[in-house]
Formats: sequence, structure tokens, C-alpha cells
Amino acid sequence: MIYIFSRVRLEGLGYDPGNPLLSAHRISLKVLAPPEAYRQGSLEKLETALNAGLHHLVSRLPVAGIQMDFCFEQFPAGEVWPPGEVMRRRERVYPIEGKRT
Repeated sequence: MIYIFSRVRLEGLGYDPGNPLLSAHRISLKVLAPPEAYRQGSLEKLETALNAGLHHLVSRLPVAGIQMDFCFEQFPAGEVWPPGEVMRRRERVYPIEGKRT
């Protein structure tokens, strides 16, 4: 929400309009945890609802060309922090909406 506020109020806040962070076209929000964090229950409905809400919000912004999404990701089984090779092998917990295999 702070990013969206900053993006919409860029000039009023005195931010440099050439700042690449504040001119991103795609923002992906992710939660990364070990697989055990997702065992208690499915968070797929939450992920789907958050994506619907983000899409709804972004489509109404007075700034064109922004896409935002959210997903849960997990480390490969048996591996945890610190980052490194493990980060390159992380994977989505739930399939992308409409792309089930």
C-alpha cells in the first residue's frame, strides 16, 4: 500500500520521476516459507482473493501500466534460509489462476 501511495503521489512527495523503482510496470508480492508453513490449511483462496483485490485496485489507479500480483512460494523440501541456490529453486505453492495442470 505504501508503494501504491508513493507511486500515485510521486510528485507531491518530491520523488524523482526517473527513479526506476517508482516506474516499475510489474510488482510481484511474494511470501516465501518452508513447505511446513503451508500444511495446516490451504491459503489458495486467500491468494486468489488478494490477486482479485490487487487487480481491482490497480485498474482504478490514475497511473497507467501497472500490474500487481501476489503468491505464496516455498523453499524446496528440506531446505531453508540462508539464500543462495535455494532461492533459485523456490516454487509457487498454488498454480496460477486458470493455469492448472
